[in-house]
Amino acid sequence: MKKDYKKQYYILLFSLPILLFLIYLLTINKTLNLKDRNRKIEYKILNGKNSSLEINHLRYSLKKLYRVIPEKDLRREQNVFSDISNYCKSHHLLVSSFPYEHKTQKGDYLYKTKIIEVEGLFKNHILLLDYLERKMKYSIRSVGFRKLRDRYSRKIVLKMKIYLQEISNEK
Repeated sequence: MKKDYKKQYYILLFSLPILLFLIYLLTINKTLNLKDRNRKIEYKILNGKNSSLEINHLRYSLKKLYRVIPEKDLRREQNVFSDISNYCKSHHLLVSSFPYEHKTQKGDYLYKTKIIEVEGLFKNHILLLDYLERKMKYSIRSVGFRKLRDRYSRKIVLKMKIYLQEISNEK
């Protein structure tokens, strides 16, 4: 009889860890997974509620930007860059510097100068100048050419610097 109790005791000790492991797999693990999933869904819902606030904040920032930079000038800048980049893409030229604008006030006149740097073959440079001047009606004030050695490809590269200028009477 004493051996029976001892045997049952060992069976209980052996089966207890297995039983606890099965309980973990069947209940606790699923509960933890559901809790984690619930936390992620709640985070998405909160972000969804805050998205209207973020949209309003971005609209406000955009209005402030348009106060500083008039929309007409911003569109003109975008048009200049898109015209040049589309032409360069189709004629194997590389725009090496973004056209930024210098503004200078002399007397009653406001000079707006955009400087663009392009690299590629000489023939394509000349065709780009023709395209900008004749077809796109931009006013080219000056052009400069430089030969440089590219550090990465170790080739000689021809760079062209274009100065587009607008003169307006500011009174």
